[in-house]
Amino acid sequence: MKQFAPLTEAPEPGGFRIQKAFCNILHSIEDFIVRSHTAKKNCQFQHQVTAVLLVLLVSSVDAADDWATIRSTFIANHCAGCHGGQPSQGGLDLGHLNFDLEDSESLEKWVRVYDRVVSGEMPPKSEARASPDETRRFLGPLADLLFRADFVKRTSVLRRLNRIEYENTICDLFGIRVSLKDSLPEDSTVYGFDTIGEALSISPQQMELYLRAADQAIAQVFGADRAPPKVAARMPLGLDPFASREIGGIFMKTEDDSLITFQGMYCPTQFLSGKALVDGTYRVQIKAKVYQSKSPLVMAVYGGDVLVGRGPVHLVGYYDIEASDEWTIVSFDDFLQEGDCYHAKPYRLIAPTQGDNRFNGPGLMIGEMSVEGPLEAWPPVSRKSLLGSVMPQSAGIDEAREILTRLLPRAFRRRTSQDEVEPFLALVKSALDSKRPFLESLSIGLKAVLCSSEFLMREEQTITSPKDGRVVISEESLASRLSYFLWSSMPDDELLAKATSETLSHPDELRAQVERMLNDPKSERFVENFTGQWLGLRNINFTEPDAKLYPEFDELLRYSIVEETHLYFREILDHNRSLLEFIDSDWAMLNERMAIHYQLKGLKGQAFQRVSLPKDSVRGGLLTQASIMKVTANGTTTSPVVRGSWVLNNILGQPSPPPPPNVPAIEPDIRGAATVRELLQKHRNIQSCAVCHNRIDPPGLALECFDAIGGWRKDYRTLSAGKVVDLEIDRKRVEFRIGKPVKTNGILADGRKFNDIRDLKKILMEDKKQLARNLAEKLFVYAVGRNVGFSDRTAIMKIVANVEKQNYGFRTLIHEVIQSPLFRKK
Repeated sequence: MKQFAPLTEAPEPGGFRIQKAFCNILHSIEDFIVRSHTAKKNCQFQHQVTAVLLVLLVSSVDAADDWATIRSTFIANHCAGCHGGQPSQGGLDLGHLNFDLEDSESLEKWVRVYDRVVSGEMPPKSEARASPDETRRFLGPLADLLFRADFVKRTSVLRRLNRIEYENTICDLFGIRVSLKDSLPEDSTVYGFDTIGEALSISPQQMELYLRAADQAIAQVFGADRAPPKVAARMPLGLDPFASREIGGIFMKTEDDSLITFQGMYCPTQFLSGKALVDGTYRVQIKAKVYQSKSPLVMAVYGGDVLVGRGPVHLVGYYDIEASDEWTIVSFDDFLQEGDCYHAKPYRLIAPTQGDNRFNGPGLMIGEMSVEGPLEAWPPVSRKSLLGSVMPQSAGIDEAREILTRLLPRAFRRRTSQDEVEPFLALVKSALDSKRPFLESLSIGLKAVLCSSEFLMREEQTITSPKDGRVVISEESLASRLSYFLWSSMPDDELLAKATSETLSHPDELRAQVERMLNDPKSERFVENFTGQWLGLRNINFTEPDAKLYPEFDELLRYSIVEETHLYFREILDHNRSLLEFIDSDWAMLNERMAIHYQLKGLKGQAFQRVSLPKDSVRGGLLTQASIMKVTANGTTTSPVVRGSWVLNNILGQPSPPPPPNVPAIEPDIRGAATVRELLQKHRNIQSCAVCHNRIDPPGLALECFDAIGGWRKDYRTLSAGKVVDLEIDRKRVEFRIGKPVKTNGILADGRKFNDIRDLKKILMEDKKQLARNLAEKLFVYAVGRNVGFSDRTAIMKIVANVEKQNYGFRTLIHEVIQSPLFRKK
């Protein structure tokens, strides 16, 4: 796992230099290309300039050092044996690979060649090794050509707001709360993220959905014509019409009309009397206590269409109910849609029989419940904010002009001219001329704003930097790039004001604004969206664990494993802890359910807290967290190939190429007759597979000590062959059996050995710069919306060098990415 050398570490052959004047021409051409792209014209000329530039570069090199001969000789002597025809190892056939660096696929493959040679991985030790002089003569010209070919390609393209950004922007623009993202199509993911420009185009079909979403948002902005009806329900749960109809059996009512339930599966404790009459935020209070037990219980509360089950249901939270004669009072504010209500029930409480009033086991007593709301003011604050002092009853075209003039700079995230207001104002005027009411007429103009390209697309304007004369994005575009990076939404008023005064890009001001934004509650969107894609947490429910193999998996564990990772990431971010702690740490963020899952004692309650881990614990760091283990498993079995690939790509930034199309995937033996290690060994006997699997499999094998839900294991679980297990979970005897033992030792491709995950983490920590480099690149790709290219490597390594001097602080890394010139490059 040697890191790929950056461009600055590439050897240069003697005498290989392109004249300084030519480099100046190169930068001038780059500036022209950026300007012409921004102006949305001269696209054909841009293409022609790129082609001519590459021809000139290749001609210059050929004339200087006979580069074509050097290249062909090096490949023939040191590469062709494995990569000289079909079939070729690693899917790389250098015998038929042209040197057209204008072609993106060809450029990418030559970058792979450069990386493998400069790292010493290729040629393999078993083949004839090139002399240092041969390597320098091959790599030096190749590095320069790759740099310049990539340099003219690296431009962030015009891109649409993804659906999460769209919803957040609408909500922040108007100060409303409305769910829109689920009514829009899922966004495509490129390079691991859904913020990439090349994948965020827009189609006519999508525009229809945006038109509907705009209607929904505008209706929320204006609110109802009159004050909405309010709910003020307060009563013992036993008197609720729905709950009281099923009293008896394992649902009992006390003398004070509280309801006792001994069951947490089907539980008729929905509070129908507190049903929401309109969309809004509601204040809820629930009184609960433990019945017939000296141990605390956990109460789960759900909100939504909990009665019928046809609509969405969300988890409000899990709450500890103390074993006491006093009521535990649970209070929260939560958003409901019209017709929704709340459902409180005990977590994982199962009565042994149905219809036994004399059951003496533990139960949950739910007493008085209250729901009041909606809490939002009427008229809505959003309406008052939009209209200002305008009175709709007497308003006309002048008032519409005033409103749109105030709105457009915030909607478009930049200063706007009066000319830009006129097309939207014309729509309002046409409606007013047709005798339509003012708010209805204004809504037409607002809808056009929300469906305009200036709102839906993130078009970044460019300027010439007064500092060095380079073309960079404008201050206002910088504000947007910053806000969509850390907030997944539009800039707020302070950020736009700094951009308008052209002080945002000053290093001290930029640092201060980043600190303010990271400390803002909206930065939780960065935590959720970045970890959701970098670590794959968005796929947490993509597979369902096999209930027979993993009967201990439940809803509280499903919630807790994601919360652990979010809070762990947040802890490192908030306290500027070392990014190396993403690999290993002596602490974790846990609640009681996670502590039970991790076989740790002494932690009580479902509130998360920072916990010191026992010495020599297998836990600590992302690679040991249950969320990561679950998203890299299929719910039934684990695969070292999947997990190894995850480590290479997400942690080291050294992904392997996809497998050849004619090689079948490994099918694990769920009967337990053969372990996955044994199956992989047979797979590696195929020569075309061995090269990649020697890199992929070892880190995955070290993670085999964790099962498909992240529990630690010594042996595999099976459903047929194996030792019978004497264990009950939820009053049911488990069906799984104990299969063959798990072996976690291995040898990395570079020869380093490990016995288990603890050893692997130590090995990974030896490559500190590569860990920092990978995370810097991930942050950059997510923030800027394009992939990191060969020409970006020097800037990335400068970021890494600066972070290294500051103990690899993760918050420091974010600052360095934002302060880098790369962050302001188009």
